[in-house]
Amino acid sequence: MVAALFLTGVGCSPKGSQQQQALANLETTQKVPENDAPDTYRETNWQPEKGQYYFSEGYYFTYIKEIIAEGEFGREGEFGFYLDPETGTILLERYLTAYSDEMVDYVIVHPEGGYSVGSTDEFGEKMVTHISPEAYSQLLSSQEERNQFFEDDFQAEEETLTLGANKYYPKSLEGKKYTRTFLKGGEVVEVYVADSPFPTTAFYLVNEVITELGLPIKWDYAHSLPEGKLVIKEAYTSSKGEKIGFELTSIMASEYHIQFPD
Repeated sequence: MVAALFLTGVGCSPKGSQQQQALANLETTQKVPENDAPDTYRETNWQPEKGQYYFSEGYYFTYIKEIIAEGEFGREGEFGFYLDPETGTILLERYLTAYSDEMVDYVIVHPEGGYSVGSTDEFGEKMVTHISPEAYSQLLSSQEERNQFFEDDFQAEEETLTLGANKYYPKSLEGKKYTRTFLKGGEVVEVYVADSPFPTTAFYLVNEVITELGLPIKWDYAHSLPEGKLVIKEAYTSSKGEKIGFELTSIMASEYHIQFPD
């Protein structure tokens, strides 16, 4: 069952390539009619007031966590999310996002804040739970606090990195390199920060609000990055020589539909 702020579920290990599974899922979704203009198609399929959503872009990442033993689930893999570019609405979906809570079918992250969580209970009943921004207001840091943390903790470097573009879809994001030093272990973290095409506050808070979702990486930038900033690459090596990080590999045209149950 989905509680007001927290989701409970049994962890599972997604099998195979998350990106391949997500692309396979897309084959079963509705195709854009050739005689239907893209804006008309979206207008037809984007009707949030009726619980109908349509996402036309996918963001794909890879990650590595060598602190996990070789051969164990979670050491390395792929994850991502879908996006409606016009509103900045994000869809976290079980196969592509690779979270571990098997009772959650999807999470819609609304650009103005808040979440719509689609889930299936132990009896097979589908439901949607809405979490308002007010429900987690105590978790929010002010924009001033985040700006100050970013200024104090992130050391700007000269290097930039452009990620996401591919031969199928030209969109990309350019990230500026910053370094951070962990006070406890002294490890230096390289972080590439880009201007985000969507609001990022609720996106980065999802691990704190939906605590049992089990994302494959930590989105822990809700309190350290200004609004509208997105990390496209993070990399560091632990004191034991273990590599940890993630990287945006591609942005792709996509097609994913969500319809809330009646």
